[in-house]
Amino acid sequence: MKKIITVFLTVIFATLLVTGCSSSDKRVAATQPLKVAMDLKYPPFTGTDENGNPEGLEVDMAYALGEYLGRDVEIVNTDFPMLITALDTGAVDIVISEMSVKEERKEKVDFSKPYMYDRTLALVNRSFAEKNKITDSMSEKEFFALDARYIGLTGTISVTVPQSYGHPVEEITEIASGLMEINNAPPMS
Repeated sequence: MKKIITVFLTVIFATLLVTGCSSSDKRVAATQPLKVAMDLKYPPFTGTDENGNPEGLEVDMAYALGEYLGRDVEIVNTDFPMLITALDTGAVDIVISEMSVKEERKEKVDFSKPYMYDRTLALVNRSFAEKNKITDSMSEKEFFALDARYIGLTGTISVTVPQSYGHPVEEITEIASGLMEINNAPPMS
């Protein structure tokens, strides 16, 4: 009988100890800043001001979430293709990003309800648009039937959609270099 009581008390003590540690861990986590990953290269959603401080709609959302949770917020500037990896490895607590919900992404992360529905498939320079009579009403199929050079931001639909139409895509890691390529493209003859 003494052995049963000893085992019983040991189990209760261990349970209380684990529960106590768990509560303590929660209190410590609540005092740590909420680490929010986002790629600060997509104004007006994310970017930096003249002093290098994060700014934009998604930055404002992160600070509002921190205020709601009663936690400070640390914005962690993370390249877009690495956002899910940062979350998966525990380097950050949450990702706030204009990211398409895809089945392969849903296997790794839980998505909130979207705060925006939008899809930009391509940016072209004016001379290319005029020569090819590109309009907002042009279908995706018609657009990707055009003979063009495709440049896309790694990890985004600007790579996968043209590829799905059989086009090779030059992948870039910064939107600024893609915009420079578009602006400096030679006029189509």
